Amino acid sequence: MSTPSTDPERLTAEIKQTRADLGATVEALAAKTDVKARAKQAATDATDRGREQLSAATTKVAEAAGTAATKVAEAAGTAREKLAGRSEDVKAAVAPMQRRARTLRVRAAEDPRVRRAVAPAAVAATALLGALIVWVVRRRA
Repeated sequence: MSTPSTDPERLTAEIKQTRADLGATVEALAAKTDVKARAKQAATDATDRGREQLSAATTKVAEAAGTAATKVAEAAGTAREKLAGRSEDVKAAVAPMQRRARTLRVRAAEDPRVRRAVAPAAVAATALLGALIVWVVRRRA
């Protein structure tokens, strides 16, 4: 406290201030001893932090999804451009095999002995066609 004063109004003001300070101190001490209220406040604070973190994570995920969608769209466009001219190359490469397959079918229809050889020939032609397609695509890449 300060030096004693004889002025009654000043003493009354000091007493009011001291009571107010003492009241605030008592309230602070009471708040510290109220475990239930402190636990409730801690839970509220944790919930608020969790909501903020969830909101931030949601925003990040939305941004990442938008970026990924853009990249996928760009990659699809690039792939589409690269593959645009290849279909004609594949058709040109397959045409002789198709003619050969037609010839084998005609022979099989005319000669019963050839009919047994059609299945292995068709398998061989299909395998050859698949290998050719893979070869053309890899050569272009």
